[in-house]
Amino acid sequence: MCNVLVIIDPRRRISVNDKGTIERHLIYSRNLSSKSKGTICKIVVLQPIKKGEKKQIEIDSTLSIFRVNFLKVVINFRKNIIYEFMNFGFKPVLVVAGDPWESSWCASRFQKIGLKNGLNIPIQIQVHAEMSKNWSNASLVNRFRSMLTSCTFAKSSRIRATSASQKSLLVSRFGADESLIDVLPVPLSLISEEIVLFNEHRPFSIGFVGRIQKERDLKLFTEVCTKIASVNNELKVVIIGDGKNRESFITELRKSIPSENIEYLGYLNGSALERSWSKIGVLLSTAPNESYGRSIRESLMHGIPVLARNSMGVDLLRMEAPQNWVRVLEPKMNAEELSKEFLDLQCLETTDEYLKTQNSFQVKVVEDLVSTWIEMSISS
Repeated sequence: MCNVLVIIDPRRRISVNDKGTIERHLIYSRNLSSKSKGTICKIVVLQPIKKGEKKQIEIDSTLSIFRVNFLKVVINFRKNIIYEFMNFGFKPVLVVAGDPWESSWCASRFQKIGLKNGLNIPIQIQVHAEMSKNWSNASLVNRFRSMLTSCTFAKSSRIRATSASQKSLLVSRFGADESLIDVLPVPLSLISEEIVLFNEHRPFSIGFVGRIQKERDLKLFTEVCTKIASVNNELKVVIIGDGKNRESFITELRKSIPSENIEYLGYLNGSALERSWSKIGVLLSTAPNESYGRSIRESLMHGIPVLARNSMGVDLLRMEAPQNWVRVLEPKMNAEELSKEFLDLQCLETTDEYLKTQNSFQVKVVEDLVSTWIEMSISS
């Protein structure tokens, strides 16, 4: 029987087609298997099954995707789901929920089924969203999720926050137990020895890096690019990433930016992603809620300044980064104001101060996260 860590993924965010996400979880699973000396041999991602799909997808010996009828997890408290795990040789010793809403609710149901089978399975809830009042008021869904959060926190064994400021917010707004919160940022997919700083001859371009989805306010990104291009018609837009709103996003950009000035590179990783940073002069981030700012941190690691919409994560980065390297985007700025901000950022150079501080953006948290998981599993 193989002891496993179960990641509850009701929205199937961990997709076999998303290479970056799979690679990150392989880093987690391989480190977990190694550091636990085999006592936790695998990470199993639990997802809803669709008609005609295989129940199990083996990514490698340390990572699997396991698909079931989620009614057995959420509604049905019989032993079926645990039996299915056991039949595949899996013994769950820890459950990780990727958010304090749907995933945590499913995790608590899974935990209850475990108790009926004599298994005491602890839950770690991970919080990646900003969770501020502005976030809660952004939609009815977010308001409901805010109300649900306090309930799910009460059932968790540990909570993972991505920053110290987010930890404080979870305590003050949702009554989370401060002693149960671990600050563990999302690791960057960078190797410090291979990082190249881009400073001289910075291209006259704005970059978009990450998932192409409406939650990142693609409309505002397009508006900002349009305004800057109206003053500087040589502006180029570089897009790195993929997502469900890719086609509509690029179509809207082409209405105001010439097609020859738009470079879509698609999803990139490893050395291809590393090389692509050289094409970006300034990174533009229009996401209204940013708890950690992974792409912003990677941009700064490469000596590329950032124009970003203000949020909890961006505010923290402004304090950490060298002066003026992260500037706040005001949505109502006119074309001349935006053009000036862009040109000012273009002129920044990687001084000695910058070189001394840039390493602070390479946060290595895998070992700390894995140690937390091992510690929790021992108590199960």
